[in-house]
Amino acid sequence: MELVQIDWIVRDGDRSLPLELFARLLQEGRKGGLTRVSLSGDGDLSEYRDAVAATDLSLVDPPPCMERLSGTTSDRACTHFQTSCAISPDGDVFACIGLPISLGNIHETSLDEILKESELRNDLLHISDWIKEPCASCEHHASCAGCRGMAYRQTGDFFGADPGCVHLAGREIRKLPTDARNFLPHKGRAVYLQRICSLYEKGGTAAFTVPQNCDLLRDEQHLDESALVELMAQACGALHEFQNERSGTTASGGVVGVNHFHCNRPIQVGEELIFHVHKKFVFDTFTIVDIDAVIGTETVASTSIKLFEGAI
Repeated sequence: MELVQIDWIVRDGDRSLPLELFARLLQEGRKGGLTRVSLSGDGDLSEYRDAVAATDLSLVDPPPCMERLSGTTSDRACTHFQTSCAISPDGDVFACIGLPISLGNIHETSLDEILKESELRNDLLHISDWIKEPCASCEHHASCAGCRGMAYRQTGDFFGADPGCVHLAGREIRKLPTDARNFLPHKGRAVYLQRICSLYEKGGTAAFTVPQNCDLLRDEQHLDESALVELMAQACGALHEFQNERSGTTASGGVVGVNHFHCNRPIQVGEELIFHVHKKFVFDTFTIVDIDAVIGTETVASTSIKLFEGAI
């Protein structure tokens, strides 16, 4: 697993990680190079502590980055995510205890497989190649990634700058949501997508509010269904460019296929569409992406798009 430490959040309110599963994963972790464990949670944790004591693992309590999350330290040079992960009572795996983006669940996939296949964790292992401005041009960026959890919580971008870093005092730091037009290769009237809203493992969300007099309308009040595919493709492109901003190049590519497109109802002027984009499969230069268009809590359209080159 290439881990030194797992931060276990073994109890949280009514949720509790089964002790049997905890003990089994400790043994599996030892085989994968795990040497340390930290525990946090509500109530009595003695059974979990006893399970750790029955192994040759060291118990580190509390997790090392808790001071950063509480804001009680000015030391931002944290690389805890490079040698550890965190696991919740529900079995969700996180790159670190402060970065609340699930990489997978140990009830569905082995911990080893989750960590090896996570794009987010693999990118974090090479954070100096991905971290954005103004961190990217800081003289300390090769050795200091700041706190990734704090950066994500305050900017919405896990590769964004850490606003709490003393080296960035007074510098402008971009936060999500942000203007999608800055991350689309389209020009002029071909630009429709309006905002990039959020990021998560293998995807993110983007938004479009249907304006009056929009040339995507099929009549004066309703969005043409075929326009949804273009908006979904632009959501993929914008998210790709936002996440790959450090590359300094604009990706080429396009849609080569649309499958299982379904629109449940007409979409009216003034309604806000949130596109939930999830990368499903990658093969060479081709990517399969699942996309849901949501208004409020209602999924109004969905499809699967095949993209080449400029995929998320």
